[in-house]
Amino acid sequence: MKIVLDLSRLLEQGKLTPEEAERLRGLAAADTGAFAISLLVGLGVIAVSAGAVALVPRPETALMLGVAMFAIGHGFTLQGKERWSLLAQIFVVVGALMFSAGVLTIGKGALAAMLIVAAALAGASIVARSSLLMAAAVLGLGACLGARSGYWHATYMLAIYEPLVTIVLFSLLALGTYYLSRSLSSDYERLALIAARTSVFMVNFGFWIGSLWGDNLVLIRSLLRGDPSIDYSTSSQVIPPLVFVIGWAVALLSVGIWGVRANRRWVVNIAAVFGAIHFYTQWFERQKMSPQEVKEEFRQAEGDPVVKGKLRQLRTARMRKRVMAAVPKASVVITNPTHYAIALRYERGMNAPICVAKGVDLIARKIREIAEEHSIPVIENPPLARALHATVEIDQEIPQEHYRAVAEIIGYIMRLRRMAAPYRRL
Repeated sequence: MKIVLDLSRLLEQGKLTPEEAERLRGLAAADTGAFAISLLVGLGVIAVSAGAVALVPRPETALMLGVAMFAIGHGFTLQGKERWSLLAQIFVVVGALMFSAGVLTIGKGALAAMLIVAAALAGASIVARSSLLMAAAVLGLGACLGARSGYWHATYMLAIYEPLVTIVLFSLLALGTYYLSRSLSSDYERLALIAARTSVFMVNFGFWIGSLWGDNLVLIRSLLRGDPSIDYSTSSQVIPPLVFVIGWAVALLSVGIWGVRANRRWVVNIAAVFGAIHFYTQWFERQKMSPQEVKEEFRQAEGDPVVKGKLRQLRTARMRKRVMAAVPKASVVITNPTHYAIALRYERGMNAPICVAKGVDLIARKIREIAEEHSIPVIENPPLARALHATVEIDQEIPQEHYRAVAEIIGYIMRLRRMAAPYRRL
């Protein structure tokens, strides 16, 4: 059993002495270090197992190699030497996973092969005291009932073909392993709790799938009729989704209340998480809309992508026409020099210069060409061009922080015009 304590608060309240608090911190630090090492070993075991199975050319070889590694690891365990315990655990776990891969490959995923794998993983988890193998054993039992998961193209898949059987079987397993954990030593208590917690996940998955599609009870009907040919796709629905919706809500509420009273924070957290999932799922169901249908409605509300693309093209064409009409009225064009162009107009009596056109890349080049055709001064000032493009919109006055820089440019242009005026008269 694990308990969460706020040592700082207990010290402030005088319920712990500084020596007791320091001792508890030391124990927690040691436990955290052991957990980190176990986590790294678990990840390493998975990687080594996958690589070893990929290198072994035949499933029979993988099966025999797995048995041999398991035997070696068990031999280290029987010696009872602490220094060999980690190596023994690695051999046992890798051997169990390789044995499972070999059995599943030889049996081609048949029910008998999956039952053998689930039993082997459960036994190996007890020998190696491995939480990873115990969780895998429970999931393997779920696979015997048709539970599946998958991933492709950013899509996750969860399949529970027998929701009712999954709920009943794993509820009994969760209760049995929980009460069994109370009479076991610490190592085996941990394994029993892992089995119980994994079973709780399977129960919720069963409720989740049942609340969406109901249950055809294919397995139960096949056993009662002695007819294994009943198909999931053609059989009729026996238990409607509403039964699972109500049952899941009642189960979550009951388990959550029990978790609060029994001070089981993990149970309360799981009830809250799956309660949120239940609410999320039923909200879409009550709206008679799946998440994909909601996306489709949003897409239709926002507009079809093809139509939106054509609208963007029309807006771009209008902008180009507007640029061609507005740039000849500008007093100056400020450029980056190639990526940005801002056309400003200023006349005496105006509060501030106004942006009559702006653009980047192709539109910026068009603005410069039109300005040159109409003898409008083009001034290169990259920092000012970028700043104006980011802060001012078309038909708006330039921001106050750019008054001085723009005023210097316009003043310079006006001086040039005054100097050139006598020559134009001649």
